[in-house]
Amino acid sequence: MLNKKIFLLALSGVAVFLLPGCSLGNKIGQYGQDVQTSLGNISVKSTKNAGTLKTTNGNVDIGRHAKVKSVEVINGNVTIGNFSQAVSLQTTNGNILVSENVLINGNVKTTNGNIRINGRAEIGASIITDSGDIFIAQGVTVMGDIIFNKSGFLLSQFKKELPILEIANEVTIKGKIHLYREIDLRLGHSIDPEKILHHYDDRK
Repeated sequence: MLNKKIFLLALSGVAVFLLPGCSLGNKIGQYGQDVQTSLGNISVKSTKNAGTLKTTNGNVDIGRHAKVKSVEVINGNVTIGNFSQAVSLQTTNGNILVSENVLINGNVKTTNGNIRINGRAEIGASIITDSGDIFIAQGVTVMGDIIFNKSGFLLSQFKKELPILEIANEVTIKGKIHLYREIDLRLGHSIDPEKILHHYDDRK
């Protein structure tokens, strides 16, 4: 009888522990609501609105003409469709694809992943990466900085080639380009060299 009580008490404790984070599998973002999941993807259909989106071990796919708040992904990718809006986009171990005519009010940031910003998108703050490439298409506006942080020891061992910063012509960058490591620069003629700050050696 005592063993049965102990088992039920333990089971109850597990249930209470799991309840706050029990959401698993694929989810749909809609009606302006926040969505959080693990081991699953989050999708927001075209023209729909959603709140903050968070997933671990899954992707976030946002359709066209959609609106969301912040997006945070661990071990997965983020894709946002044409003419959509988001407050910010962030991934750890994943890529970010921003389609044409998208508005991001805040930062676009990734650790160990690539960032691609397509034509006529507007980034309201900065584009930041620790280990990955950044590609910016023609007509994009970046209101903040572009930042390549110094990667940690483990990341530097996995990726030996230089990260790429490719910026097309007719791109507007209001801030600076901060390089805390050596980068393969492929810059269009509209980029003022004075905007590039090399923090990893004696150059400015």
